[in-house]
Amino acid sequence: MSTPVTASTPSTGVEIRQHNAITTARYEMSAVEMDIVFSLLSVLRKEDKPGTIYRIRVKELEQMTGRSWNYQRLLEATSNLRSREYVIEDNKHVLQVGLLASALYVKGEGIIELEISERMRRYLIDLKNNFTSYRLQSVFSLSSKYAKRIYQIASQWKDIGETKTFTLDEFKVMLSLKDPKGHEPEQYEKISALQKYVLDVATTQINEHTDLRINYELIKKGRSFHSI
Repeated sequence: MSTPVTASTPSTGVEIRQHNAITTARYEMSAVEMDIVFSLLSVLRKEDKPGTIYRIRVKELEQMTGRSWNYQRLLEATSNLRSREYVIEDNKHVLQVGLLASALYVKGEGIIELEISERMRRYLIDLKNNFTSYRLQSVFSLSSKYAKRIYQIASQWKDIGETKTFTLDEFKVMLSLKDPKGHEPEQYEKISALQKYVLDVATTQINEHTDLRINYELIKKGRSFHSI
């Protein structure tokens, strides 16, 4: 029997659910890669079996996002998604896991077929609790990859009305601006650069284009900023 194919076109009005561990996981993705992931998440169903292949039509994705991508850029995005690593950590474990088991681009038809890796399924499908929900149209409307990530983080806390306070190190690690092992150079080390290129851009885009209204506060410890 052939593997089932989900050909549903995602509706921009739907809400996406993902486990809170994914929301706060450490990973790096471009805006294009994230839009492909959001489209994938929007067509997941609780009855989906392991090995389900999810079909995304590029033209429909472009219509929903208002952005266009050529064949080569899409191939690069799905190739990158195959190797992107989520790092999910709790008190007992550190899980290093990729989202996709496979990606297939159908030439001449503008179709991408995606398969979720088995260890990611529990964080994405049939979630009963400890999940973040957010609107597909909102994440599609954001052009900044940092705005997309911060919107998800804020959505986790929207029912409370205020996020937890993160240390700047925690926050930058989540957004892949800082390598916790110190092997890669830290990005936006100066707080003014972090505000200009990440926080202010994200705040403006989220407030203008999504269902949330957010602000941020930088907290000092001694003479230096320590938390957000």
